[in-house]
Amino acid sequence: MKKLSVFLFFLWSGSVIFNASRPSKLPELGIENLDKLIHFLYYIPGGFFCFLYLNRYEVRSKKLSFLLCIIISLVDEFIQSFIPGRHSDIFDVFADSLGIALGILLGSIRTKSENVKEKI
Repeated sequence: MKKLSVFLFFLWSGSVIFNASRPSKLPELGIENLDKLIHFLYYIPGGFFCFLYLNRYEVRSKKLSFLLCIIISLVDEFIQSFIPGRHSDIFDVFADSLGIALGILLGSIRTKSENVKEKI
């Protein structure tokens, strides 16, 4: 699972940067804060896969996973500030951080349930 989780984390990271560097072509749907929900949902897998990968090395995987994903979020917002039709918003980073935290929590729960299964 370690190789798969690192592959999926890098795939997710690449998709974040790729999507940030493209002009927005999404129509305005008129739903308030829809972009924040999208940011939140988009960053859940990042926190999840980063945690699963780093947890194998017995480092402070929760903190390090959060830090790495937040850096990606900040880079995402920085890139967007230069792209036509996109804008940078600190509240997107807040939404990202909530998604990251949930992803890490889900990864932690998964890891603990695997450990319980191994002991049985």
